[in-house]
Amino acid sequence: MALHLRQPRDRGQESAFTPFGISLSELTPAMSLRRNLESSQGVLITGVRPGGPAAVARPELSVGDVIRSINGQPVDSVATLTRLATSGQKKPLVVAFESNGEQRLSLLTPVFGDQVRTPLPELPQAWVGVDVQPFTASLSHEIGLPAAGYRITRLYPGSPLGKAGAKVGDLLVAIDGEALKPNNETSSDGFDQRVRDLTPGGKSQFSLVRGGKPLTLEVELSSSPVEVSGLATLAVTRLRAQLRELGFYDRVAQHLPENRRGVLIDGVESGGAAGLAHLQRGDVVIRVGSQPVGSPAELAQALEKSLGESGSGLIPLQVIRGSETRILYLERYWLKADALENQ
Repeated sequence: MALHLRQPRDRGQESAFTPFGISLSELTPAMSLRRNLESSQGVLITGVRPGGPAAVARPELSVGDVIRSINGQPVDSVATLTRLATSGQKKPLVVAFESNGEQRLSLLTPVFGDQVRTPLPELPQAWVGVDVQPFTASLSHEIGLPAAGYRITRLYPGSPLGKAGAKVGDLLVAIDGEALKPNNETSSDGFDQRVRDLTPGGKSQFSLVRGGKPLTLEVELSSSPVEVSGLATLAVTRLRAQLRELGFYDRVAQHLPENRRGVLIDGVESGGAAGLAHLQRGDVVIRVGSQPVGSPAELAQALEKSLGESGSGLIPLQVIRGSETRILYLERYWLKADALENQ
C-alpha cells in the first residue's frame, strides 16, 4: 500500500496589515530554513508603505524583517498579530523583530483609518530656478573655463534667471558683486545657500561668463516651489496606498504641464486594493470614475462617491504613467473588503 505524504507548504499566506502599513506572510518551516532562521514562529514583512507606521517606527521596520512578538506576547500568525496590535488602539507597541540575524526592539504606533499629514507652512525662500554644477578654481583652470563658479545645467519652467536671459552653459561667478567660490566639485550647497539668503520678491545682480565674455543680469527673485516634504499626504485605508499632492518638481520630472492636476501615488501595499489594480508608486491619478481629482482628499471623496453609485463592479482610474495615459480598474469588492477588515 503506497503512502501519500503531503508536501509541506513552501510559502505562507500573504496579506496586508494597514495599521502597521505593511504586507506580511506567515512563516513556514521551508521559509525559515531558506533564511537560516532559528525558528519558524513569527511573520515575515514582505512590503512597507513609505511614510507608514512601520516606516517611521523607532527604529524602522524593513522588508525581510521577522516580527517575533508584540509587547512581550509571541506572534505565531497574522491573526495573533492583528489581535495584539488592535487591543491597545493607537498606543505605542514594543515590537520584537529579527533583522539580519539580530534580535531587535522597535517602538511602533499603529494607525487606524485614513491618515492625513498636513505639513507646517514653510517660510518663503528665494529661488532662481536653476540646477548648477560647481567648478573649483583648479577644475576650471584644467577644463579651460575662465573662472571658478557654478555652471547652469538646467533651467526650470518659470526660472527667474531664465527670464532675465540666462542660458544653460552659462558660468555664474558672482551674486551682487560677491564672488562664488565652490568648496568642492560635487555639491552645489554653497550656491543654494547664497540664493536662499536673498529676499523673495527682491532683485539681485548675477554675474556670469558666456562664451568667454562677462555678462551681468538683473534677476527678480521669486519664492521657491514647495519641496516634497512640504506637500500634504493621505494614507487611504480602502486603497492601502499613500497619496501625495502633485508638486512642482513632480511635474518637471514627469514632463507634465504646469497646470496639470492630479494625485501622486507615493506608496502601495502589496495585496491591497491599489496593488491588485496594478497601481504603482509614481503613478499620477487624474480621474476616478467620471470625476477629475486634483488632491488626495478629492480622490478619497471620489472613491466614496463611486462606491455609492449603482453600476458594474469596476471603478475606472485614469492614470498617467511615464509618457502614457492608462485606464486601470478597481474592483468594488476589494475596497469594501479592506474597509470591513480595518473597522
